[in-house]
Amino acid sequence: MNNTVPAQRLFLPTVVQGNVVVPPQRYPLDAFPVIAREAIYEVLGYIQSADAIVAMSFLEATSIAIQGSVDVKLPTGEVRPASLNLLTIAKSGERKSTVDRLVMKPIVDFEKEQLKQSKTEMRQYRAELAIWEEKLKVLRSKAKAAIAAKGAFNGD
Repeated sequence: MNNTVPAQRLFLPTVVQGNVVVPPQRYPLDAFPVIAREAIYEVLGYIQSADAIVAMSFLEATSIAIQGSVDVKLPTGEVRPASLNLLTIAKSGERKSTVDRLVMKPIVDFEKEQLKQSKTEMRQYRAELAIWEEKLKVLRSKAKAAIAAKGAFNGD
């Protein structure tokens, strides 16, 4: 895979700090693992958006994917979930939503499938619970009848 994106395809933001214009810098895509970096370059080749916007979407997706199974031990000794709070600020039309929809699609699809499966399991559970509750009513009724047939409790 070719990991280069033509310069005209990179939309680097201009940053203003006070009265100083800071020249735009590329997002450090080389810091990503190879498989993620290749996916980022694939998205950059498909959608004309800033590399930072695409990278942020990948960080978001990665964080969501692992936060339920990976914890981080902080220098203080505390253990916290590996989750991120991210904020992407860009002008309208810079493809934030388009990139996010594409990158997040596998997670959204997985969540939809999990919800569908959960609803099916809940219907099954409720049906089984209703049967169990009816059986419980019958057993209670039989127990009451047996107690009544034996007579009132006499301390035995």
